[in-house]
Amino acid sequence: MQSVLCFSHHVRQQALLAAISEKDANIALLELSSSKRKKTQEEVMALKREKDRLMHQLKQQTQSRMKLIADNYEEDYIHPQHHPHHLHHMHPANLHHRSLPRGDPHANHRPPMDQVKHI
Repeated sequence: MQSVLCFSHHVRQQALLAAISEKDANIALLELSSSKRKKTQEEVMALKREKDRLMHQLKQQTQSRMKLIADNYEEDYIHPQHHPHHLHHMHPANLHHRSLPRGDPHANHRPPMDQVKHI
């Protein structure tokens, strides 16, 4: 369910980015036209207001998505829920040697010869 929400947020962000790009393109076309008519200037201002509104929505959408990602991270890694169907992973019979905590990876290695003190 969380991945669906995350994907939904991503799709909304992409739609907002596309709409913002469209507004930018329309603004550029109107500004590049040699027409200095008042109607053209009003259209540009209206497009800029719409773009600002979309930018605000994108900011809110991004903050919402970041909160969702942070909440998911916190649930998964900081405060993991130990559901009964996950407990079998922690049973000693199910622990694999690769999942056991490791000590110093160099504990069994000899130091280089130039670092060995001769007595």
